[in-house]
Amino acid sequence: MSEEFKKEEINGEAAEETKAAEHTEEVKAETTAEQSAAETEKPQETAEAPKAEEKPAEEKPAEEKTGFTDVKDTDWFKADVEAAVELGLMTGTSATTFNPKGVTTRAMVVATLYRLAGSPEVTEKAAFTDVVSGSYYEAAVAWAARNAIASGTSETTFEPNKAVTREQLAKFLFNYAVYQGMDAVTLSENLSSFSDQAEISAYAVSALQWAVGAELIKGSDGKLQPAGTATRCQFAAILNRFTASQSEKA
Repeated sequence: MSEEFKKEEINGEAAEETKAAEHTEEVKAETTAEQSAAETEKPQETAEAPKAEEKPAEEKPAEEKTGFTDVKDTDWFKADVEAAVELGLMTGTSATTFNPKGVTTRAMVVATLYRLAGSPEVTEKAAFTDVVSGSYYEAAVAWAARNAIASGTSETTFEPNKAVTREQLAKFLFNYAVYQGMDAVTLSENLSSFSDQAEISAYAVSALQWAVGAELIKGSDGKLQPAGTATRCQFAAILNRFTASQSEKA
């Protein structure tokens, strides 16, 4: 065999080996690309999986029963809120909220008692400059003032948006009970067991003696907290105890 022929044969084998090596590298590259693509897709599958778990988190039985997203089955005041709303005595602060821990205002109290009385016809206007014409409480304020259930904070103001304290709430209810013809009651001493009885305002003593004696208002940790703000859920509870006691007497 000639030297020239041997060189061509060697060169040919080298070329084939080079092609084979290139083919092997292409196969490896394709395999690596496929594996990378598969690994890239896996996180997408993992990210989409939790969507199936979202539905149970949206289930809110309390909302279906009360219509309020902020009143839950576990809340101690749930039944009181439901009863007050079903009787048409109280309403939500929006279509979906009751705001149970929100403050009870003077306007809210007289409006609620006005509804409890059957929303009697009112022809006169409230004699207070801060009572907004056409407001939900306008007729209630005029009715409450005329029947000595509530008075103004001055001769010309009612302060409808002012928060009501627990002793003020007791006074409103006591006045309403008298308006409804409550029989004369002997007010027994029901306040001495509370460590903060000295904080009770003079005008509210009789009302709180009556409210505590009738179990409408209950203390907490041995205190009545007469100057504490009455929340909407507390008002609903006290209101329902009051309506229940009136039903028993009827």
